[in-house]
Amino acid sequence: MDFVTIEKQGRIAIVRFDRGTPANPMSQALLRELTAAAHSFDHDSETSAVVLAGRVDNFSMGADLKDPETAALRDAGDGTGAGEQLRAAHTSLQQQLASK
Repeated sequence: MDFVTIEKQGRIAIVRFDRGTPANPMSQALLRELTAAAHSFDHDSETSAVVLAGRVDNFSMGADLKDPETAALRDAGDGTGAGEQLRAAHTSLQQQLASK
């Protein structure tokens, strides 16, 4: 992954994303990486909590409006893109962690 790291501290996982810019905007590529990170816990019985963190100085300013993929989705009238996949992965992760 280019923008996402996963660090484990006991039963807690810290998923941190950093686009390398102060605004730390969320591009479609970042959303796909966050989705993959969420799915990496699908069969992880050792993790009981996941913390999502952005940059130290700024979590995120929001969507990357300059991202070509985001612009293409906006122009096509489809505002979901990778965000919907991330939402589904987040829901699955919540259900899995709640059952531990």
